[in-house]
Amino acid sequence: MPAATRLLRIVQAIPLSFLQVLSGLYSVGDQLRSSGLAIQLLIGHGDGGVARVAKARAIDTYNSGPAGGIYDSSFMAHGRSVKNVLTMEVGVTNTDIGKLSDGSHL
Repeated sequence: MPAATRLLRIVQAIPLSFLQVLSGLYSVGDQLRSSGLAIQLLIGHGDGGVARVAKARAIDTYNSGPAGGIYDSSFMAHGRSVKNVLTMEVGVTNTDIGKLSDGSHL
């Protein structure tokens, strides 16, 4: 198979896989609402922000795991009056380490 054809397939597969994930997330949101939970399903972003499923873009979710881990650790440390924390997010292929100093992420 020519390299251009392989590249085209990859370029087409990436957005389609994200759309499949989004359709599943829409379903989860619908299930939450039908269960009587009045919460909105949000998608984490790599910069620590969040967005509604309808506004989510695949590129914004890159590295959202480590960013979410830092923010969650900050929240938990604050609740326990801990100011200096090292965090670790372990994934399948990599590990990310974060540092909270004086209660703020760096």
